[in-house]
Amino acid sequence: MVDHEGGNDQLTTSRNLWESAALRLISGARPYATPKFALYHLPGPGSSHGRQVDGLEGFARVGLLKAFYIAGVQNPDLGTRLANEIAQGLVSGLSGEDSAECWPRINDSAQVAVEAASISLLLRIAGPSVWDLVPDETRTRLKCWFEEVLLTNLSENNWQLFHLVISDSLYGLWGDDGYSELHARVLDRIDEWYVGGGWYSDGAGRVFDYYNSYAFHFYPILSSIYGGREIDRDKYGARLELFLEDFQKWFGADGSPLAFGRSLTYRYATVASFSVAGLLAADSMDTSHYKRLMTKVLRFFNAFVPDNDLLELGWHGPDRTVVQSYSGPASSYWASKAFACLLIPAFSKFWTGSENMTTGAFQRSAVVAVNGTTGMMIQRDRTGSIVRAYNHGSHNARSWADYSLDSDRLYDRIGYSNYTVPNLQTKMPGMGIVFEGVGRRWSPGLARLVGYGENFAVSEHSIKRTRIFFPTRLGRRPLAGIYQRLPRVARSFPVQDSKVWTATIAREGIAIHIVWWPSVPAWGRVVFGGWPLRDGERAGNKQELPRYRPHGRFSAEVGSARSDAFGLLGFDSGGIFSTRSSHGRALIPFLRSQRLSCKGSFLGVAGTSLSHISDPEIQVPSLEVSSDVNFSLGFGSSGNYHVFVDDRGIRIDEKGSLLSPLF
Repeated sequence: MVDHEGGNDQLTTSRNLWESAALRLISGARPYATPKFALYHLPGPGSSHGRQVDGLEGFARVGLLKAFYIAGVQNPDLGTRLANEIAQGLVSGLSGEDSAECWPRINDSAQVAVEAASISLLLRIAGPSVWDLVPDETRTRLKCWFEEVLLTNLSENNWQLFHLVISDSLYGLWGDDGYSELHARVLDRIDEWYVGGGWYSDGAGRVFDYYNSYAFHFYPILSSIYGGREIDRDKYGARLELFLEDFQKWFGADGSPLAFGRSLTYRYATVASFSVAGLLAADSMDTSHYKRLMTKVLRFFNAFVPDNDLLELGWHGPDRTVVQSYSGPASSYWASKAFACLLIPAFSKFWTGSENMTTGAFQRSAVVAVNGTTGMMIQRDRTGSIVRAYNHGSHNARSWADYSLDSDRLYDRIGYSNYTVPNLQTKMPGMGIVFEGVGRRWSPGLARLVGYGENFAVSEHSIKRTRIFFPTRLGRRPLAGIYQRLPRVARSFPVQDSKVWTATIAREGIAIHIVWWPSVPAWGRVVFGGWPLRDGERAGNKQELPRYRPHGRFSAEVGSARSDAFGLLGFDSGGIFSTRSSHGRALIPFLRSQRLSCKGSFLGVAGTSLSHISDPEIQVPSLEVSSDVNFSLGFGSSGNYHVFVDDRGIRIDEKGSLLSPLF
């Protein structure tokens, strides 16, 4: 096939780009395989599961990538070599003869279930090329190893799908239908987590993140197609189509995805669900616009792969700040899921059809879209290069009772984008809110969508009872005497349960953020942070002198990007905060309220903008206060918004039509 070029856009290339990328990643991992290929000990800090489990993770995830290549690419010599490596690893990992090659069991770590699912799936995808090389004795041991996982209770989230995949493998490879009830229970379970619009919550609560693409829309359909039990493909295919219609807005025109949620280190796997859609549709519909988006994502992440071709932990290159404790050195190789597209026939419409250039990531006009199911508001600029998401409904707590004030900053910030990465090493929030109490800072977190319109969303945050502790030091000097000997509870005061409401109005390249806290604790200040920009200069945590722009904005500029923050109500100071990051330092424009001397209410209105320096100047909306707690925002010809706040929350009247909260 021929690469196509057009204008300033680099159009999707042929399968050759995907094939060469797969081989590049496989070759990067090969030097770290054990002599008999049972384990892959990639360099880097180990996970919380231990070295053997990390090594199994390497075999399973690199092996899945090999399986996609074996089954999808016509290269007999290389395919045979890869199949032999997989088969040899199976034999040595299960024989128990060499402790350096031996696979761990499910009793050693629950993580074994994750890797067992990948191994069971790759065997069905690679087919006879691998299975015919596996001796009967190893097959018997492998079946027992799989059954140990099936008899183990797994976490009540996407992990339930590992039971589905493994039970499908026992059915497809051994003809064992003894786990059909377990298979049905898993499907019933994920149906309970389906919330509509194509989206699943990752377990109880409201966890809407990339695991929709990594798992929920990946495993059931792919497992069924490759030797598994029949499922209602029409139902799951329709859900997938709805999901992708919304999900494609999460990507910039250059293929860069939003930096939101956990397991970002899987990178390419963000588009795994597009591969499944192309495979499911085959020749029934033209899905080539999915291929274009996927290939842009491939190009985007390819640019960060080092010369040794090893996919390290990180996001835009190596970055430990976005990595969770469960991720081992080979975790990033779950990127292999995106390469399921190699299973799509080379002459299908996915690869050869015309491309729709007017939807999703390819839109060339400013757009704001609010998803009433997930609470996520997407704002795109006119070129589609910068995508901003304002989170008003997704979090990583399974229930309100599980929420901690030290919440997950990959979920609890107000804003996320494809251009920035949440700063995780500082208490100064990038696109977030914190309350600076005596001796501690904490954020509202745990958003629940309570109202939305065409260009705005409102969420409620519940702050559970906690205590704010007085400091034990005054500057660098410890406080001495009887104070130091008091129990911790005597050196603190309680904060009662309270609610905070936030709202975002997105128009004309800017976003207006409203913070309403009817019962704010005394002795503190509210701080609002803007978009964090990284540069290469090393620096410590410090507050820098304000950098003013017109209209009293605080602006940080790094390279071609500009981040603005400006206060319209309730914030009387600000500046630029510089903090350490894994790629140098991060600059964060911020706003701060005056210190609240007594318990009362707080109403703040702030504006943020993330743009290119070459973009036209952003026009700040006018604000007119009609009472202490009610005001209007004017966007010129774009219309006005009237905002009402009381002890029930925030209500927004858009162009004269009052929209009340949903709850």
